[in-house]
Amino acid sequence: MNSGKSPSRDDIELVRRFIAGDRQAFDDLYRIHAPAALAFLAARVKETADAEDLLHDASLKAMKNCGTFDGKDFHAWFFQIARNTLYDFSKSPRQRSKRSGLDEEQEPGHDDDPSAGMSRHEELIALRDCIESVGGVFVEAVVRTQLNETSPEQLAKEIAVARATIDSRVSRGKQQLRDCLEKKLK
Repeated sequence: MNSGKSPSRDDIELVRRFIAGDRQAFDDLYRIHAPAALAFLAARVKETADAEDLLHDASLKAMKNCGTFDGKDFHAWFFQIARNTLYDFSKSPRQRSKRSGLDEEQEPGHDDDPSAGMSRHEELIALRDCIESVGGVFVEAVVRTQLNETSPEQLAKEIAVARATIDSRVSRGKQQLRDCLEKKLK
């Protein structure tokens, strides 16, 4: 249950009861594992309230999907749900506009500085060139999950690999593209 430690007798009993559908057992497991999950989420979002909301969403998903739990490692299972919830949150339109610094009233593409638009255009051309020249499974994973908005789960099913493989490919693909762009934009 707790990473690096053997599950206690109490944890094993709670897991058994949780699998049997006992809501109180889930609540008890949640109280044990929620602080670590909250710390994980809080380290990855700007607002504490967002981390708390994500933890709440993850707990609802965990209760709803209790049938997917294999009974082996509640901590890992719950963290995967929290991680996926964070991923979904980071892909939300609200988060995209926060990251790009766009206000609700501001329309994309209407910059006051024309030279900034030219720089952006050059960056986009360089990115397209890097996507074409680097290619491969890593860049394909980035393009499909980040640009074409295919979910990592869907892509994993389509090409018959584990979800973790997709995450790894996306990470490596981003690094390859970043390296290529740095060379092109020097």
